[in-house]
Amino acid sequence: MDTARANDWLQIVGMVGIIASLVFVGLQVQQTQAIGEGESATNYFEATIAARQLLVDNTDVWVRGCAGEEMSVADEAKFAHLYRAYVQGSYFAWLGTKHNILQLNPQDVIYPFAANIHRYPGFAQIGRSWTEWATEGQEGSLESGRIFGVAVRARVAELQKMEPDPQYDVKWCGM
Repeated sequence: MDTARANDWLQIVGMVGIIASLVFVGLQVQQTQAIGEGESATNYFEATIAARQLLVDNTDVWVRGCAGEEMSVADEAKFAHLYRAYVQGSYFAWLGTKHNILQLNPQDVIYPFAANIHRYPGFAQIGRSWTEWATEGQEGSLESGRIFGVAVRARVAELQKMEPDPQYDVKWCGM
């Protein structure tokens, strides 16, 4: 075998090695991405369970707050924190649907959130209060947060047309 032919074979073997290593790296990247998505979904579900437990542990305040009943200042503060936890959970669930981490339709998050605003007077009131306070003097917030808010407001407007005089049962608030 002459050196030119041996050199050709060595180059072919080298190219096959490079291609094999690129395929291996691609598979490794896919596996790492799948692991990351799985961890994100697990973290979401753990946070959801913790948030739901927080509502269960404070059911009396949550129910009175959703109904818009008179509460002490301490209970109003507790309800505000519970509301904020609910908002964050809904927002991150919606983000999870947008990034295909959660296999849900984005409306599966938007519709119940909007229904809570539409049907429960205390929920709507704390939402307006928090929005006014949190956005006061802010030029811009996360673009995705604005998109979430626009989608929720659009669904609330639809619900107001479909159900102009909403009836509510406080045991479903937050669902």
